[in-house]
Amino acid sequence: MCLFAAPAVAAGATAAQAATAAAAAQTATMMNAMLAISAASAGASYHGQGQAAKAQTRYQQQMMESEQARQVQEESNLRLRQQNEQEARTRELAKVSQEARAMYSRNVTAAGEAGISGASVDALLAEGTRRELDFYESMDRQGQIQDTTYEREIAAGRSGSEMRILDVNRPVSRPSFGGLAIDIGAGVMQAQDFGDRHYQIGAAAFPASDRAANRPGIRFTN
Repeated sequence: MCLFAAPAVAAGATAAQAATAAAAAQTATMMNAMLAISAASAGASYHGQGQAAKAQTRYQQQMMESEQARQVQEESNLRLRQQNEQEARTRELAKVSQEARAMYSRNVTAAGEAGISGASVDALLAEGTRRELDFYESMDRQGQIQDTTYEREIAAGRSGSEMRILDVNRPVSRPSFGGLAIDIGAGVMQAQDFGDRHYQIGAAAFPASDRAANRPGIRFTN
């Protein structure tokens, strides 16, 4: 253990030496009190920083999980809308195809009843078929455009979500034992500086040799 202490009073010491030793012992007690406060403060700071780091880590994890869940839900909603529109186009194509077949049958029946045949009837039926194919192609192009739009929107959403997660998942500053040791070391130096000044002032009336001999300093004990 690291403590501040003053040299023990030697047997046969003079009154001045004993008084200097007493001043040194008093100063050492004050230095130890300062060191204890400094060490406690450093320990509390280390613990507080550790707790803050844990809290920040939990917060970041919660934010990332929330963002991932939000992105999954958003993508699911987009896919559902895309599927609904595809099904709507399929129903519309089926309806148009049914109407086109009915129209074709009516045209054939009407032409037969009117006694019309040949190229004019063929041209009428071909025109109906062409219009049906044009509609199919238009619906197909519309579907491709909508699908491409959805894919781009989903890709952009994923990219944005990844950026938000990266922004949240920044390195968390954690306390280190090295920093704790530095803080305690600084406390030791401050206590030593205070003790030197206090001792020099308190023992100023005593001989310089006695002051030097009894100067309080660091002692290591088991």
